[in-house]
Amino acid sequence: MAGLPASAREGLDPAKAPLALAVVDRGALLPEATASQAVTLDIPLPVVAGPDAMRAFACIVLLERSGSARAAPRRMVDHTIVRSTYRRGLERTPNPDYATLQRRVRELDRWDGVDVMPTGDPGIDLIGLAVGGILDVLGSAQRAKERAEAKAALAATPASLTEPVWEPYTYEVATVEAQRTGWLRAALLDRGEGRSWSLRREAQEARTFRVASHRSPKDRDLLENRGGTVVTPADVGLWESGGLRPAVSQVLTMLAETARAEPGSSRDTTALLGAWAAEELPGVAAAAGSDGSEPVRLGDAAGRHVGRSSLVEQVVAADGTRRYRLRRPASATELGWDEEAPEEEFSLEP
Repeated sequence: MAGLPASAREGLDPAKAPLALAVVDRGALLPEATASQAVTLDIPLPVVAGPDAMRAFACIVLLERSGSARAAPRRMVDHTIVRSTYRRGLERTPNPDYATLQRRVRELDRWDGVDVMPTGDPGIDLIGLAVGGILDVLGSAQRAKERAEAKAALAATPASLTEPVWEPYTYEVATVEAQRTGWLRAALLDRGEGRSWSLRREAQEARTFRVASHRSPKDRDLLENRGGTVVTPADVGLWESGGLRPAVSQVLTMLAETARAEPGSSRDTTALLGAWAAEELPGVAAAAGSDGSEPVRLGDAAGRHVGRSSLVEQVVAADGTRRYRLRRPASATELGWDEEAPEEEFSLEP
């Protein structure tokens, strides 16, 4: 399964898989939804969360959810200035619909019934009064309905409209490489043969982030849910300490290598979980393996070769000479890197 190309993996049917995945945290099996967040399912294996579900499969991959820590200083590979706008305040203007409804309600309140003009003929005037009375009753009912509807519409209409006032500004975005390290512990259980193989490796994951500095919390893109992929320095810290998320294909590859190299043991799920609980893992703060070996890399950062020309700034001396220097942005401390590169200056004569 691990050797299949990506296109073939996508076509696998989890319902027909002879292999299932179970994720453990502190000796307890995690629910399916939580377990799926602890691993990258690049091979669509079914995720099981209990002994009854595990019995339906010939083989089980048991994975322990682990913590993580920063593996190396963060490294900036690019820096840009972003032009944007932020909401400076709100401007209120009269609502023309509210004024229109107010006039309509006043007109309906002033209506005092049907007017009947006298003709001088008593018979005709008597008929006119009778008809006018009927029309007045009918008109009053209709006007009362219209008045109620108009007043309800007026109550639901704001007296003024609020429009945001946008102000242009700039903020910085740095492309930063971050790495985290932790312990990967997994096992393969073959229920048919009654054998199991387990492994424990220190592993590293790398990821590239676009980190914003001095970005207004009222930035228009943020307020309108167009934040994109830009994060804050705190988000990078959360990722570094958020625990490893290995790909299923990598875990299967390592377990297959272990099964080929070792005879395995007769420990079942209960015995494996007991052994893991009794074996305390080393700390995760080290950047290299505790035995001096290189940790397994579970991922690699993208954008490693992004240019750095945007780090050049111009300085004009009193005599008019222009100098250009390479700099780190003022927000370097916020972005979390631990080394400071010396500034280099060079001049271009007019």
